Amino acid sequence: MAKKKKKKKTKLLAHDVGIIHSGTSGRHPHDAHIKAFKDGMALFTNVNPRNPRWADDHQATLDTDATALINAGVTVLVAAGGSRSAIAAMRATTQTPIIVTSVSNSARPAANVAGICVLTTQSDPDRLELLLQLLPGRTKIGALYDPSRPDAPTQRALLDSRASLLGIEPLDWQPVDPNGSSQEAQIDDAFQNWGSNIEAVIVTADPLFNNHIDRIVKTAGGALRTIPAIYQWREFADAGGLISYGPDLTLAYKLAGTYVGRIVSNDTTVDKLPLLPLSDFELVINLRTAKTLNIPVPSTLLARATDVIV
Repeated sequence: MAKKKKKKKTKLLAHDVGIIHSGTSGRHPHDAHIKAFKDGMALFTNVNPRNPRWADDHQATLDTDATALINAGVTVLVAAGGSRSAIAAMRATTQTPIIVTSVSNSARPAANVAGICVLTTQSDPDRLELLLQLLPGRTKIGALYDPSRPDAPTQRALLDSRASLLGIEPLDWQPVDPNGSSQEAQIDDAFQNWGSNIEAVIVTADPLFNNHIDRIVKTAGGALRTIPAIYQWREFADAGGLISYGPDLTLAYKLAGTYVGRIVSNDTTVDKLPLLPLSDFELVINLRTAKTLNIPVPSTLLARATDVIV
């Protein structure tokens, strides 16, 4: 009687894990976050993901890239860089596991989606309040925002409501639209439009602004007038921004990497993994910038700070 041949196990290849990213290749902090993601994967598997497909914050590019990776037969599709990527991934597949690195909505949208929720939109009102604690008495606040953000109306409503509760003037909203003309020119125009009409700025939560950290920080401290600002991620404070408050994105990407590593190594399936809200927030204060701006930092804020740059 002929012996039955043993079936060979199919080896997972590098391209079995695909990544779409709403950001721009080579921009800080994207590279560091992708490294953290790979470090998380490496805890469970030696499979390497293929190089990310970068979309420059264009939804159409994300949609095309997500569909192409699904058609190529990836085992897992990673949606990095925020909610736009998640939307594109879910349009491309309802079957292939999708792991998100940093969405703002904690409600699980589909059975094949898991990953990390960073609650960025919900944190914007707290950023506004921290800004006013640092700058008491200031009432004219500008808000830099992305009008194409999926939850932009909610973001504006939450911030306008908190501004009203805090007794300050209505926020002066200035848009930066990734679907418009040069994003850097739009950033310059926003600060030019504010001129001397505002006393501080909140740079609202959106992955788009991570593409332009240096530009935004430099423009806020430009020749026209230096404007104190609060930002969403610590990378802004590291680059010279006054203060930042938000989740630890490096940790978010590493945790997302562990999710992918567990799926690829057959340790679990996507439906058994949660959409995990990240509770590790960082308050970073740049004392060098505060000194340059002649802003005294209250001891209460210093005591709360996760990190102080001196």
